[in-house]
Amino acid sequence: MRWIAWGPKAGGAPNHELSFDLQLNEAERRSGREEFAQRVPAGEGPVWILNLGIPGDRRTWPAERHAALALQLAGDGCRVLLLSGPREASAGRRLAASSPGPAAVAHWVGQRGLRALAGFLTAAGEAGARMLTGDSGPGHLAAACGMGVDLLVGPQDPSSTGPWPPAGRPHSPHRLLRASEDGPGPMDALAVKAVASWVLGPR
Repeated sequence: MRWIAWGPKAGGAPNHELSFDLQLNEAERRSGREEFAQRVPAGEGPVWILNLGIPGDRRTWPAERHAALALQLAGDGCRVLLLSGPREASAGRRLAASSPGPAAVAHWVGQRGLRALAGFLTAAGEAGARMLTGDSGPGHLAAACGMGVDLLVGPQDPSSTGPWPPAGRPHSPHRLLRASEDGPGPMDALAVKAVASWVLGPR
């Protein structure tokens, strides 16, 4: 992956825009589109990718709350994919086994391969899907792939570790919800009901 910072604008004004060149070839893009079609529940509703965080990481929202949020989103007409990588696979398997949920909720357990994930997230971005995540590698990759990211913020500083361009900047597709308005706070302070209202509310 190449990160490209553009030079000065015409007239010498600084240009702070940043672009991402993932250097995916056509086969990887095609594979990503096929994976998206296979993994995401069929239908017409908005698509949400809920990225499970690493168990034990202070930046991780509890896995069971992801599952509860998925059910609420599905009940509101959304299509939901719960995504877990190798380090989150045990949590992903537990959720898939204990809460199969409606047809609008699917699980991708133990996804491997950054380039394969980049192809999938690029297809997701092209389809208008959004990702909900804590501070995580997949969250940054989703932003680089053109997805809008809804970031759950607990102990970290989102101005340093949030997706680019930062939430709140003009034309940024990203948003953030803090566990505490007074500063760093625990992720479990984010209740499912509050997160669902924020996700489904006006933008």
